[in-house]
Amino acid sequence: MIRNRKLARSIVDAGFGMLRQFIEYKAYLRGCTVELVDRFFPSSRMCSGCSQIHDITLADRALACDCGLRIDRDLNAAINLNRYRRDTLKSDVKRTPEPSKTALAALVLTV
Repeated sequence: MIRNRKLARSIVDAGFGMLRQFIEYKAYLRGCTVELVDRFFPSSRMCSGCSQIHDITLADRALACDCGLRIDRDLNAAINLNRYRRDTLKSDVKRTPEPSKTALAALVLTV
């Protein structure tokens, strides 16, 4: 069915939609949150040491930066995504004007 040009995109979108629902459901059961990152965020192209963005291809398995850092592409992406998560969580907490709303949100996420 995926080889059909007219149906392929909707089938693949539905498959990823179900995967996302399963991940969110399991995270809810374990008291975790799921953070969504923009699809154009340069997680594997950005140096985790100095935040410089490089033009690398999919064939390159390691990132070599001018700052001297040489790191595996997947590990670099994981570090950048973890940093992105921490930065967005800090900024969300600063935007909340009343502490009662923060406590309520924490209660909803942990239950």
